[in-house]
Amino acid sequence: MSSKHSSFAHFYHEKTKYSPEGLSKQSHQLDWDNQPVPFKDYPKLKTLDLSSYVPLGTNPFSDLEIKKTSDWDEKDKALAELSRLLYFANGVTAIVPYPPNPLLMRAAPSAGALYPNELYLISKDSSNHVPAGLYNFQVKTHSLVQITEGEKSWKDLQKACFDHPTLEKSSICLILSGVFYRSAWRYFDRAYRRILLDGGHILGNISLISYVYGKKAFMLGGFNDKLLNDLLQFDEDEHALVVIPLVPLDDANTISLLDHPLALPSPVQAKTPQIPEGKLIDALHEFSNIDAKPDESTLSIISATLKDYLNQAQDTRFDCFLQGKTLDSEIINWDKCSLMKAIMQRRSTRKYDPDMPLRVSDLAQILQFAYNPSDYINSIFDLNPSYLVSEHIKSYLLVNNIEGLEPGCYLYLPEQKLLKQIRFKELRQEAYKLCLRQELGRDAAALLFHVANLDKTTKIYGERSYRYLHSDAGSIGQRVNLAATKLGLGASGIGGFFDDMTNEALGISMEDIVLYVTTIGVPDEGID
Repeated sequence: MSSKHSSFAHFYHEKTKYSPEGLSKQSHQLDWDNQPVPFKDYPKLKTLDLSSYVPLGTNPFSDLEIKKTSDWDEKDKALAELSRLLYFANGVTAIVPYPPNPLLMRAAPSAGALYPNELYLISKDSSNHVPAGLYNFQVKTHSLVQITEGEKSWKDLQKACFDHPTLEKSSICLILSGVFYRSAWRYFDRAYRRILLDGGHILGNISLISYVYGKKAFMLGGFNDKLLNDLLQFDEDEHALVVIPLVPLDDANTISLLDHPLALPSPVQAKTPQIPEGKLIDALHEFSNIDAKPDESTLSIISATLKDYLNQAQDTRFDCFLQGKTLDSEIINWDKCSLMKAIMQRRSTRKYDPDMPLRVSDLAQILQFAYNPSDYINSIFDLNPSYLVSEHIKSYLLVNNIEGLEPGCYLYLPEQKLLKQIRFKELRQEAYKLCLRQELGRDAAALLFHVANLDKTTKIYGERSYRYLHSDAGSIGQRVNLAATKLGLGASGIGGFFDDMTNEALGISMEDIVLYVTTIGVPDEGID
């Protein structure tokens, strides 16, 4: 590894950058004989069928509301809530005919429809009407397959998570994993980015839908990787990414995350032997593993960082020539049914109408839902949803066609709901080029770029910061997707872009890394 890289995460990011020259020389071929299957099967294990609790008729939204629960007993109500939580997290929302097997579209988007993430559930005891043990969520049949029985799984989970207090307050915990080959089959070494972003989409759904059913989903990223992977009985290609305790709302307010942070640091791998092509994902993930709880001095640094973020608004000191626009708007009117409807109707837009401008009021509402959840007082949503390190993510908006905004690039300041213009030029062609010459970049009304300073985050969280940042970017991106869907607009995430060209177009430092791009605009005909 070159001495100019301060961590293996930096090295990985540099090695997996796209460039026009690099793509033209790429010789990778897809191995169609070994195309991955996006499901896990446990044919000999007993299952808990949850499909009857999610009726899908000609009008599934009405069906969900019409099927009253007043005649259900306590067990039925508990299983119905769990069934719908899993369904709207990552269940099958559409079936597309596609030889040789139909494509099962899910509640969360996935790059290339490869679906590299799995959801597991651990039940503490029978108080929630799910027998104690470890389960895998079977997407195809909408059921839980029981891998192990008994309360030992919960005790092992607590040990792996260093006895985090969120687990003391919960009786059900979800775990998000990544099956690396599913995405690496197509995207090779860059796939790690997409696996984490795709997982973030699922986390975004879980955060929203769990609150509707009286649970706060905590995104717990600090755990002993080996202990947790062993508990889940993973092979070498699957790895735990985020633990998600579901805590009753009354108990959630009693947990101090300043004293018990959700994100813990891993060591920094300053020097490493040469890693061959095709092995970078495994190397970065292994280097970002945690095997012990950090000492008190390290935890105090993390707590101090969080306190600084909570006590200080984002820095608004800019050169006087920069222009700003405040994006005040009324909140989007959501209820439980409209949230479910948005999740089910969301699809990645494949074509925008470049001549149809986006109203600035719509843009304001989308950004408000994604970045200012505390505005949604008296709503169904968590005013303080859980993230890992979202305070380290900055957002830039490239404007192509928005009423009331000059074309150019803007920095978005969520605390002030303020756009500060940093580039004053038409950037459509640059957007087209940097998005690998996809028309989405050129024709979208706006492109939202999620950006972070990797050097800053690795100093706090080590190699693991790369996991945290991309997971949070995906979660924020999913909130953008759902808000656009609710407003009848289009949105589509892009994980493949020319990295250095993107920094140049935005006018930002090369020390910042671009995590994710979300395009927003008026759809032109079909979406998929």
